[in-house]
Amino acid sequence: MNVARSLPGVLALAALALPLLAQGDRVTLANDVVLTDLRVVSFDVRTIKFVRSNAQHQEASDQVPRVELEKVAELLRPGGRTHEALTTMARDHVAQKNVLVAQFLFVAAADAAFAAGKPTEGLAALEELTRTLPECGLAPEAYRRRFEFHHAIGGKGVGAAGAVAKKYLADAIGGGWPRGFAFEAEFLLALVERSNARAFQAKLRTLVEKAAGPAPVVAERARVELAHTLRTAKDSAEARRIYEATLAREGADVTARAGAWIGLGRLALDEAEAGDKDALQRAMTAFLRVRIECRQAWPALRAEALFEAAAAAERWRGPDYAQVIASCRAALAAEFATSEWNEKARR
Repeated sequence: MNVARSLPGVLALAALALPLLAQGDRVTLANDVVLTDLRVVSFDVRTIKFVRSNAQHQEASDQVPRVELEKVAELLRPGGRTHEALTTMARDHVAQKNVLVAQFLFVAAADAAFAAGKPTEGLAALEELTRTLPECGLAPEAYRRRFEFHHAIGGKGVGAAGAVAKKYLADAIGGGWPRGFAFEAEFLLALVERSNARAFQAKLRTLVEKAAGPAPVVAERARVELAHTLRTAKDSAEARRIYEATLAREGADVTARAGAWIGLGRLALDEAEAGDKDALQRAMTAFLRVRIECRQAWPALRAEALFEAAAAAERWRGPDYAQVIASCRAALAAEFATSEWNEKARR
């Protein structure tokens, strides 16, 4: 994987209806090259192996951000399957020793549970995946999604998010997983263990440097997080440079892009405080870009952007501002009911 590009979000299931081909699986590489007309033979936490053009191929799993299986697409295609049904299907495939398909079905079960407003069941499906298939290819994705859920809750979820990140890091290092996963776990842990601004900034700079080659998405996300600390430290010019460079890069990670838009929105709010009358509209627009362009970004960022867009609109009070506020708050309540941002919006 290019790690956290399944960092996400990210590692997509084969829920899309793919064309019916003799070898209809798809693998996306870290350089955004999409390989089609192939058959995935195995996918564990170290390597993905597949047959393409009658030849055997393999890639390190931390350099494969997206895997789509035709078989899983066929199983999901009827639609409307409950998380209970999908969990049962996953267990059946485990019993049949079909680990390749089983891991995707566990994640699909989690998705179905979250969509049905049953987060406890969703987390349970992800935990069962890592417990039952601890070294399958989607094990990092399960950790990632569990972290994202707890992190999106905010204050009361930080401890749980940290525990997930620590377990992810321990498994990545202790299990000898490809180092991109360890870098991702380090980044997630850094987000919830901010001791002080200077130490956090130093940790981010180190992570950006060492992850740039083997885990460019982790480096990209850490760089955006570094820009946030620079903005807070009043180095607005350097923060803006990082945000704009992230958005200008073709194929930039969607979560990094979301963070960059939020950063630009906050810079605009800073300008509004300095008397720029048009800055509130620029801020609102930047926050709304997350909703429009970054639907696969981390839930915590999408919820934050909705809250901030509504707050900026309320201060701006330009054309249709009331509709913007109502739409953002409705989306927060419907999609991020347990997040700290929805709680703030309700106060």
